[in-house]
Amino acid sequence: MTHRRPSWFGYSWAWLAGFALSIGLLIWLAVQASLIGFMGAIQPVYGAFAGTLLVLVLVPSVRGRFREGATGDAAGASPRP
Repeated sequence: MTHRRPSWFGYSWAWLAGFALSIGLLIWLAVQASLIGFMGAIQPVYGAFAGTLLVLVLVPSVRGRFREGATGDAAGASPRP
């Protein structure tokens, strides 16, 4: 019996979680900045973190690694004996 890891939209849950979390954090920071403005250094730091995560998640080699059916430790990989 072949075990398949769960995937949605052709990508593994790890890739989708990274994408969704980076987008969610950017939206959160935009709403926060519009309501109270940027207060302190932590908001730009988190903005830079979310932007970096989004760029890294969208790199073609990362997307290919976590695409359904990719070889290796990503989604669709064969289970180890």
